[in-house]
Parts: sequence; C-alpha cells; structure tokens
Amino acid sequence: MRPIRLELKNFTVYRGRHSIDFSPLNFFVIKGRTGAGKSSIIDAICYALYGRVPRYRGEREAHHKYLLSKGESSMYVSFEFSVGGNYYRIDRAYTQSKSGGQPAYRFYENGKPMSLKAEELNRRIKEILRLDYETFIKVIVLPQNQFDRFLKPQVPKERREILNSLLGYSGLFDTIRKYINDEYKSLKHSISAKNERLVQLSQADENAITRLEGEIINLERQYEELKNKKAELQKLLEICKRRDDLEKERLEIEEKLKAFSEAQKEIEEKKKRLKLAIELLPYKPRIEEYERIKRQEEGYIRERQRKERDLSVYLDELKSVEEEFKKIEEEFKRLEEYNKKILKLNNVLQIIESYKEVEREREELKGRLEKIEEELVKVKKEEEDCKERLSKGESLTKEVQEKIKDYEEKGVEEKIKSIGELKEKLKRLEDLEREEKRVLEEINKERKELEVKERALEEKGKERQGLEERIRELQEDLENLRLSLQEEVSLVSQRTDMESMLRKAVELEGLRGEIRELEDKLRDVEEVLKGLEEELFELENRRLEIYAMELRASLKEGDVCPVCGGVVGHVHEVSLKEDLQSLLNKLKELQDKKSYYERERASLEAQLNLLKEKERTLKEELKGYDRQSIELELSRLKEKLEEIEKKKALVQERERE
Repeated sequence: MRPIRLELKNFTVYRGRHSIDFSPLNFFVIKGRTGAGKSSIIDAICYALYGRVPRYRGEREAHHKYLLSKGESSMYVSFEFSVGGNYYRIDRAYTQSKSGGQPAYRFYENGKPMSLKAEELNRRIKEILRLDYETFIKVIVLPQNQFDRFLKPQVPKERREILNSLLGYSGLFDTIRKYINDEYKSLKHSISAKNERLVQLSQADENAITRLEGEIINLERQYEELKNKKAELQKLLEICKRRDDLEKERLEIEEKLKAFSEAQKEIEEKKKRLKLAIELLPYKPRIEEYERIKRQEEGYIRERQRKERDLSVYLDELKSVEEEFKKIEEEFKRLEEYNKKILKLNNVLQIIESYKEVEREREELKGRLEKIEEELVKVKKEEEDCKERLSKGESLTKEVQEKIKDYEEKGVEEKIKSIGELKEKLKRLEDLEREEKRVLEEINKERKELEVKERALEEKGKERQGLEERIRELQEDLENLRLSLQEEVSLVSQRTDMESMLRKAVELEGLRGEIRELEDKLRDVEEVLKGLEEELFELENRRLEIYAMELRASLKEGDVCPVCGGVVGHVHEVSLKEDLQSLLNKLKELQDKKSYYERERASLEAQLNLLKEKERTLKEELKGYDRQSIELELSRLKEKLEEIEKKKALVQERERE
C-alpha cells in the first residue's frame, strides 16, 4: 500500500481542515513533540481503512465521539492510497446528535464511486490489503508505547508477553492460569481441612480412632472418587462451554493464519524484490529516474482525473452558458426588432424634419404671397389709374376728333399743329395699354402660382396631420413595448425562480418518498432483529439444555449429581454430538445475521439522517411553497407571458401596416 493523500477535519487534535500529501515522497518520517498529533495521523489512516482505531479498544472502539475534536460535533477523514497500480479513496464522516449519531462512508475505486455495505467494504479492504484490522494493527502498525518495548525488552519474557498481547493469547493464558490457581487453592483448602480433622481425631480414643480411620479411609476414597468425578465433570462442562468459543477462535485463527500466509508471501515477494534491488543497485540512477518518471506519470494520471472531473464541471457550466447564450440570442433578436423600430422612427423623424422644412417654405410662400397681394393692390390701383387715364384718353380722342373737325374747318397750320399733339397723346395711350396688359399678365401668373402653392400647402397639411397621428401611435407602441419588455424580463426571472423551486419541490417529494422507504426498511430491520433476539434466546436455552444433557450422559447410575446433589437413577443413552454441532452452527448463523442487521440498521439510520438534513435544507429554500402552489404560480406566469407575446404580435402587425 502506498499512501497518497490524507485529509482531516476535527479529528482528535486536528481541529479544522488539514491535508497531508504523501505523493512526492518515497519514504517519510512522522516526527514532532509529544501531543503534536503524530499518532493521530496513524489513527486517522486506521479509521479511514477500518472505521476504528487501535488506541480505543473495548467499548470505546465503537464510540466515534471519542475521536471528535473537543467542542466539535462532526468530523471527516479522507484517505487516498494505491495498491498494485490501482487507486482507492475512502471518505468517512461522523456527526454527533442527541440520539448518539451514526457514521457515514463512501468508497472510490480508480475514481469510480462503489456502493458497498459496511461488511462488504471491510471484505473489499481486506482483499485489497490482504490484511484484516487485527492483523493490520499487529503486523503493520504496532499500538502506541509498545514498539520500543518490543525491540528492547527489559527482561527476556517481556517480548513474549508483548507478542502474546499482540496475538491475543494473553487472555487465554490468563484464563488457564486462573483455573489452575483456583484448583490449587481448592485442593490446598481441602488438605488443610483434613489436617485439622486429623488433629481433632488424634485426641479421641484408639477404638474411635480405628473406627474413624476406617471411615476416613472410606471417606477419602469416596472423596477422591467424587473429587475426580467433579473435576472430570467440571472439565467436561468447561470444555463444553469453551468448545464453541474455541470453535470461533479456531475460525479466527484460520483467518489470521491465512492473512499471515498471505503476508508471508508478500514478505517473500519483498525479499525477492530486495534481492533484485541489490542486483540492480548499479542501475540505481536509472531506477530512480524511472521511479521519478513513474511518479510523474501517477501525478499526470491524478491530474488527468482531476481535469476530467473539472472538464465534467466545465461541460455542465458550458451547457448552462449555452442555454444562457440562447436566451441572450433571443434577447438580441428582440433588440434587433427594436432597432428596426428605431430606424422606422428615425425615418418618421426625417419626415417630420421634411415637414418642418415644408412649413418653413410655406411661411416663406405666405410672406411672398402677402408681398404679391400688396403688389396686386398696387397693380389694381395702377389699373384703375390706367382705366381712368384710358377714360380720359377716350374723352381726349373724342375731343381730338371734334378738334379735327374744327381743324378741318380752320386753317391748315392749326390742323398740323393739333395733329402733332394728338399723335403724342395717342403714343402715350398705347404705352399705357401695353403696361396695363403686362401687369395683368404678371398678376394672372402670380395668381396661378399662388393657387398651386396653396394646393401643395393643403396636401402638406394633410400629410402632416397623418404623420403626427402616426408618430403618436408609434410613441404609444414604443412605450407599450418598453413596459412589456420590462414586465417580460421580470416574469421570465420569476418563472426561472419558480422552475428552480419546482425542481426542488419535486426533489423534496422524492426525498420524502425515500425517507418513507428507509423508515419502512428500518421498521422491517427492527422487527427482524427482534425476531432474531427471540430466536437467539431460545437457542441459548436449548444450548444450556444440551449441556445439561451432556452432563447427565456422563454420569453413571448411582452417581451423585454435582448440580442438584441427588442420586442419578436410570440413564438413557443419547446422541447429542450432531444436535450440539447443528445448534452451534445455527447460533453462529443467527449471530451473524444479527450483526448484519445491526450494521444494516446503523447504515439506514445514517442514510435517514442525511436525507432528513437534505429535506430540512430544501424546506428552507422553498420558503413555505409546495409543488401545487408553485405549479399554479408557473401557470399564472405563463398566461401573462402569452398575453405579452400577443401584444407584441399586435404591435408588429401594426408596424407592418
């Protein structure tokens, strides 16, 4: 086994979280002052592998609370190691509660989590290391304060005593020693009593002495027989009682021998490897380079596994980012639509600017029209003057004609003089008529242009009214779209929260189902344990009956029963060997079943505690919501979002129009 990493949290003296990386080292030494936590590191490795530590034996061995840091209610140990190129990790945790608390564990093989029960995990660790717990702490890890004593004993027998203690034989020797001492004391007491009786008898007369000596001989003979029978019966009873214990010890010793055999094979293998290493000593630099490369490779493998785990996390994050990107694309499309609307509004604004330009032109035309009207007034006045002058010209013409007649009547000189004046007046009249015609033509031209511009102004005014109405509609649509977008963003956020809460509510329902299932299993296990205890009680009674029958079978007719003191009558021949063996097998089977179900109960209780803790966390996160209320809220949000989509569709339809 090659340790790679050890992580501790609130384990004995290691309060808080600590991490020890063994991977860069070929060999390492744990050193420090007394109480610094050297032994706690070894205890943590033992605890991670086997769920117990050699420091607390007996009842404390099952009490995880003694491993907690002072003042803490939970602890955690994670141990990563490699064997034969395969990587393993064991996580163990314990949380103390009012009911006593239950430990929990997880096991990984080459990065893959393995679902194993406690007994299966112990078997798997034994298969991997080829050592069970007892062998591990006796062969690999010597308990604290016994290693130095084993190497340098003060007396020769101390090493033997330590080995006996490590191998579990000291208890057996103590039992044998106690039995021998008890027998010695009993015999010594009996001899002492008889000596006192002899002293008393020596004081009686010779006849009484002779008679008593005969009785004493008789009694001594009977006593010796009874004592021998009693010793035989006691030995037989002790053997019967010890037989099932020895059977268990035999099975355990066979397991230990098997483990020792495997350890011996491993030692032989290591010897071969050592021999090979000595032979390869000249190639040590290359080997060290190879080991360095191998360590780098192992580091690369661990780094690759870590990166694969990170990649899995990144892929999940990428998936969520892609979903978020899709949402952003949808929002971008909406923004593009809004940009199109803004472009349309800009076009409208340009139209408005054009309209304003037309307004300015209209104002200019209006000014020019006013000037033309003023000129028209002047022209009309001039026209009236011309008419007046024309009228005067006509009267002058008449006057000239009359004067011509007069001139015809008068002399030639006067006629010539009058004709010259008349020609001059006619010329002025012709000039006035031409000017009047020109002015009238200009007035008609200006009037026509004015009518055209007035019609254009009327068209522009109508167009302006339509544009103003369209602008008002677009502004209303834009405001409605802005409000709808804000409401839609809020509703989408609410819907996301509600969908998350719905998933949690569904998970909570599933957890409650698992909790009910675990509680049912726990009740079933309790019932099975109760039935097993009743069966074990009956079998124990049956075993005592068989012991009594064996004792009875060893007596002969006329013997005194050592239990009740009565004389044994007729003895029936019975064969109990097969019954006892069958009973012992059944007892062992029931005890194994009981142990299995007790472990199963502990595992179920630990799982139940974890699920209840998760249920409590989900309840807090749901803030009083249940699945039905969340689904109703989601339905309401969906209806609101559909209404918003309908409004947006109507606005888009109006824009297309």
